[in-house]
Amino acid sequence: MLITTMLIIVLPSAQANVDSLGLRPPIYGEGGGLKEFRRDVMNLLPEPDSMVAIGGKVFVGFTISEQGEVHDVRVLRGLHPVYDSITVAGVRAAAARTRWQPQLRDGQPESVTLSMPIVFRVDAGAAPAPPPSSPLPSEVYLRPDRMPVYGANGYIREFARDVEEALVGLDVDSLVAAGVALTSRVMVWSMIVNAQGKIELLRAATDNVHPMMENAVIEAVSSIKTKWAPGLHQGLPVSTKLAFEIRLSGDFPIYDTEPTFDDASGFELSSKKFKTLVQHAMIYPEMAAEKGITGTVSLYISINEHGKLEGVKVVRSAHRLLDAEAMRAVKTVLRRKKWHPGVINGRAVPLSIYMSLVFSLGLG
Repeated sequence: MLITTMLIIVLPSAQANVDSLGLRPPIYGEGGGLKEFRRDVMNLLPEPDSMVAIGGKVFVGFTISEQGEVHDVRVLRGLHPVYDSITVAGVRAAAARTRWQPQLRDGQPESVTLSMPIVFRVDAGAAPAPPPSSPLPSEVYLRPDRMPVYGANGYIREFARDVEEALVGLDVDSLVAAGVALTSRVMVWSMIVNAQGKIELLRAATDNVHPMMENAVIEAVSSIKTKWAPGLHQGLPVSTKLAFEIRLSGDFPIYDTEPTFDDASGFELSSKKFKTLVQHAMIYPEMAAEKGITGTVSLYISINEHGKLEGVKVVRSAHRLLDAEAMRAVKTVLRRKKWHPGVINGRAVPLSIYMSLVFSLGLG
């Protein structure tokens, strides 16, 4: 099973926004807040059925825990079942992609419940409108006048079904041997259909997709012969960003027993505990801090079917100092604690962990 963890190391910043009561609101990503989170939610909304043409707002609430995890996502005031469900999906996708730092009161983390509106407008594609602060370049649209058309008269849902069919022939044995397995059969992906009807920037909406699985999806998309007609805005073809769900079927490896870490129960709690321990073990290299060196280090961590560490390899380097610290922290944790491998069809299987560690010197 692949686990991807995004960790952020932050040195104390004089610009931390703490009020007179000692309250610092939760921070989204590197210095953002609810506005930036809402923007990302809008960008990751799955495409609704084109026949649903309703304008209005969905008010959604969620809780940020003391660990910065988003949970208890719920619709506070709905608009339509279709829009209500994709709003919840968008919140979960954005929370999985970028981490929150918890709210602090007198320096101590505490949980907090937030709410926000997601606005949907009726247009030719009957799809949600982006917020005014969309971060995409002006030439890439989320909701043009006419959404891209797949084949004769299809949309993103028809495309997703074709991708699912193309994935039916996956080499399951090779995936299992590489430690690729899922706790869920649903993956969320995004892509851009450019002004020429070509697909660009195909990627998973979350970071927990094994490269072998990612390559399989890319190959499946490449094998599809049906063409896209680009979106139109003010009568001209434009690039459009789309999001879609892939539901895996057949014999794809799904854990009978999920891998667990140390004494944690279940995969979700295990991955959280592993992430927390690695974060606590990391020490920003003094020389890197003095020179203002920052960046992201991506590691492959291989755990064999007996739960032993097989190796740690840098697959994306930031700087030799940060690379060395990232590897040291992971090895330190795995000398003290261990993973218990997952089981598929009665057999323990290896575990591949892809971990991205972000070294940052402040919040801006």
